[in-house]
Amino acid sequence: MERIKYFDFDILIERVNERYRARVIQSPAGQASAEFVLPFTDQDIEILMLRVGRARRGVRRIESPEMQAAKQFGGKLFDAVFAGDVRGALRSSADSANREGAGLRVRLRLADTPELVDLPWEFLYNASLNRFLALSNKTPLVRYIELPETPRPLKVMPPLRVLVMISSPSDYEGLDVEREWQNLNNALSELIAGNLVTLERLDSPTLGALRRKLRQGQYHVLQFIGHGGFDAQAQDGVLMLEDEQGRGRRASGQYLGTVLTDHDSLRLVVLNACEGARTARSDPFAGVAQSLVQQGIPAVIAMQFEVTDEAAIIFAHEFYSALADGYPVDAALGDARGAIFAQVNDLEWGTPVLYLRAPDGMIFAPLTAQERAELERARLAEEQRVREQQEQARLAQEQRVREEQALEQDRLAQEQRGRERQQQIETLYLAAKSSFEKKDFDAAEKSLVALFALDATNENARALQTEIKTERERITREQAAQAAALTVMPERAQVQPSSPTREQAEAARTTAPTAIPERAPLQAASAPSTPQTSGSNRMLLIGGGLAALLVLFLGGAYGLGVFNPRTPTLTPPPIETFLPPTVPTKGGGILPTPVTSPQIGTTEQRGNDNAEMVFVPAGEFLMGSGVNEPGESHDKPQHTVILDAFWIDRHEVTIAQYSLCVDAGKCKPPEARHSVKRGAYYGVAQFDNYPVIDVTWADAQNYCAWAGKRLPTEAEWEKAARGTDGRVYPWGNDFEQSRVNNNGVVGDTTEVGRYPNGASPYGALDMAGNVWEYVNDWYGEKYYSNSPRTNPTGPTSGVYRVRRGGAMLNAQNNVRAAERNAVALDYHDFQNGFRCAQSAQTASETSAPPTTVIVTSIDTPQPSPTSTLIPFERPTLGKIVFLGGVQGSNTPLLMLYDLGQDSLTNIRFDTSRFQDQFFNAPALSHDGRKVALVGLMPGSKFRVATMNVDGTELRVLNLEGNYSDQAPAWSHDDTQIAFATNRNGNFEIYAMDADGTNARRLTKTLSESTNPSWSPDDSKIVYADSATGSLGLYTIGADGQGANESLVVDPASEVTDPVWSPDGGQIAFTARSRLQDWSLVRIYDLEERQILTLPCPSQKFCTTPTWSPDSAYIAFVATDSHAEQNGDIYYTRPTGKHALYRFGSEINANIFRPSWSR
Repeated sequence: MERIKYFDFDILIERVNERYRARVIQSPAGQASAEFVLPFTDQDIEILMLRVGRARRGVRRIESPEMQAAKQFGGKLFDAVFAGDVRGALRSSADSANREGAGLRVRLRLADTPELVDLPWEFLYNASLNRFLALSNKTPLVRYIELPETPRPLKVMPPLRVLVMISSPSDYEGLDVEREWQNLNNALSELIAGNLVTLERLDSPTLGALRRKLRQGQYHVLQFIGHGGFDAQAQDGVLMLEDEQGRGRRASGQYLGTVLTDHDSLRLVVLNACEGARTARSDPFAGVAQSLVQQGIPAVIAMQFEVTDEAAIIFAHEFYSALADGYPVDAALGDARGAIFAQVNDLEWGTPVLYLRAPDGMIFAPLTAQERAELERARLAEEQRVREQQEQARLAQEQRVREEQALEQDRLAQEQRGRERQQQIETLYLAAKSSFEKKDFDAAEKSLVALFALDATNENARALQTEIKTERERITREQAAQAAALTVMPERAQVQPSSPTREQAEAARTTAPTAIPERAPLQAASAPSTPQTSGSNRMLLIGGGLAALLVLFLGGAYGLGVFNPRTPTLTPPPIETFLPPTVPTKGGGILPTPVTSPQIGTTEQRGNDNAEMVFVPAGEFLMGSGVNEPGESHDKPQHTVILDAFWIDRHEVTIAQYSLCVDAGKCKPPEARHSVKRGAYYGVAQFDNYPVIDVTWADAQNYCAWAGKRLPTEAEWEKAARGTDGRVYPWGNDFEQSRVNNNGVVGDTTEVGRYPNGASPYGALDMAGNVWEYVNDWYGEKYYSNSPRTNPTGPTSGVYRVRRGGAMLNAQNNVRAAERNAVALDYHDFQNGFRCAQSAQTASETSAPPTTVIVTSIDTPQPSPTSTLIPFERPTLGKIVFLGGVQGSNTPLLMLYDLGQDSLTNIRFDTSRFQDQFFNAPALSHDGRKVALVGLMPGSKFRVATMNVDGTELRVLNLEGNYSDQAPAWSHDDTQIAFATNRNGNFEIYAMDADGTNARRLTKTLSESTNPSWSPDDSKIVYADSATGSLGLYTIGADGQGANESLVVDPASEVTDPVWSPDGGQIAFTARSRLQDWSLVRIYDLEERQILTLPCPSQKFCTTPTWSPDSAYIAFVATDSHAEQNGDIYYTRPTGKHALYRFGSEINANIFRPSWSR
């Protein structure tokens, strides 16, 4: 449609005594005036209104009686008003407009004559031209209300947004609201499809809902469909809205205008209601339409008669089309009038009444291209804001529902857990009672420990615990008496044919003589002359003098500095030692002792964290998403994978377990101490059994290494989660919310094992949901297309690691067993956790410490123990620095033992430099003058520090950076320090000058490297690395050049803590079993390429060896567990043929991490 330019013809009707005056105050022809009287009575007007109102009952296209009545009325009114000079001005103005190709807008001003407002002015009829003025868009008729503030056109980017309010109160005659809504949609369907107009329906036709809707978004037009009326008594026009109960509520134009006026984007109100245009005879603004204009709405269209559905549809289509095309509102209405006249009937075109305060009728302005672009951006942003608000509201409602459901589920679950807990208590008590009756005290106490974890005050269990203790003491006394009767001189001692029990060994140790004269000759008992086929070998060993010193120093002389004892050197009792059980072979070598493989469903408490693990047997399984699963390309195709047997933690690592690693200085605390919804989480006792979160992949790897385990491979994790049949979820193929914490139902972590009915076929819990779990593999998007069939371990390198299992906020597709997710190395959040795994032995492998595998393919069996242990003189060369601890205190002491002076010193230094005064890993320089160690700094980062051996001149090296250092080691010329650091993501070996400068990277692996030790000529460094999945020994040039050379790798044990002997011929190291509960010190001979295992005190874990300066002796720590508790320092000759002696005490002390130097 072509847009029309308009001239204004303003005519003011005012009262002059009993007459009226029509005064032209603005027109192209100038001003004019004429007086007139109304040519009809009130009764004539009422009859006309009734006749015209009935026109909607039928369609009359050719001169209906109603049309004749309208012409008669309109002609009389036109002749009266447009008389004399006024008519001349109208005729002249129309000629001027025609010459300019413009229209002439007739603007009626009736503010001074409110009694004339209700007249149907739209029927003004010029009989000389046989034309209704309002029926042509060339001469639109507007009821103009001039107010002080003139509205400016609003620049609008299509679509025109129309808000529709349809009201049908229950206590009024009902409207077919759905039909009304459908009619409006039908009318505007083309405009909606063309994105010129949008319709949005108000959900509830209440004032409150209207206010909220207008607040949430910008609307340009408000269209009301419903009942209206004029209260004659109150002289006020009203619309009938609804209250919250659906009953009618009256809203006056003034009240409604107050609600609408603050919304600048709202430019037009269309009132499809009875008497919406009517006002009081004494107040021109008493009607709804007039009041809305007075309140600031630029234009209001009201209906002065009822309108048929057909007319309403034509009106809406034509009017909104013209409006969207940029027409002034009065011209758009003129087009709509013409369409109704042409297509519906001959009178309904006069039903709409336009009240306008925009001078030129322009309520919407055309846009420039730049403005359209800017408004489009603003519109999209607003739509996004509205969507976000709606989404937030929806999520909030869903969250409320979920919380209510979760509370109910928690209540039911708590009741169920209470019943299960009581049943477990009863079962554990009966098991403990049965084991006690069978004299299996260890099993009984294990059951009681588990019971006390559930009920610490159980009276029956406490009574049984007392019975066990009493019975143990009785048996110990009997065995002690037997052992005392069998005591003989060492050179004549005979070993019993069967292994002693733990109680017998303890009795023998506690009842043996505890002191000999200071200069008494040292002796060693003879060992068996032939190997035993079962049990453990025993040999009597003699201790040195540090025991009394440390007892006295830590027990009563703390703070005295150097202490020189005057008492004779004490010799500890004979020490029972352990060597792996073996059986002889024809060739004189050693074969493993056969064991049976665990079965499906087997669980064991394994590793340093004593976590319950489930056994997953070797064999095939289906890996990846099946064809009917909603997976992504990176977890397809589904393929068959063969895995060796392994163990995996039954549940995710808990806060309590992770805290032990943090306390041991091996792990850093999580990045945050809160969870999704809980302000306090990590470190809060009530959440100890919840999964640890907010840790990185490296944090998870560190923990598993500390626990004597590793992260599972991606394939291991998936098999443990789904078994062999390719099921979608751990429990089956159908999703069941009651089996898993996801979908935001709880909205946070739950206690591990909370969903026992969600267990996998192997008994692993929480493999779906709760927290994402890190695995060891690098992420490869297309890895499944070419991955190995047997024991796949992922790509050899990458940018991201993989996490599995989904979390508490993820949807059901994300908690499938096959779901994969890539995660950055430094990523951490409240949904990330992990669990650990261990490789398993087959039935043909040994349950004892296995023969070490030499990567050079020289596989030397472990030699048999010699028949005689040779005593030797106590070493007097050098000093040993070590960590000591007083029981009950987490703060370590740095101790120095001078072997030549036989004196013990507490090295005092400024520990306040370290967070919680915590430090670890001391290393004595080779000249004995300096100590290097690692201290815990703010931010839970460890840094290397050095100081003089007397504790002065403490200096923390390399303070900057978000990383940790560990395991410092001095070069033999004391000018450099090698150390491990994760400043590049994973732990690598670095070296730096002794003052901390010139730090340089030596290793460049994708695994974890640690525990460096220099060769005597400082040309090479030996270190431990997890390149094969378990820690092994490797060497590299001290300048970082050359390929890493592998020395010792044992798939069944972790090989770590390497120390190069000062003479350069041997490397001592710790071998920690990944499958059995033992840890031994071994020596690798670089020339012979043989492995030698040193004896270890019975029931002890031997670790962290250190060489004497002349390579003649080797010392190491023996502890009660892998966690280095109750440690003592032992020393022997590096031959496997010499006796074992002890430095230190088991009383009031905890000794570990020795470093021996000159």
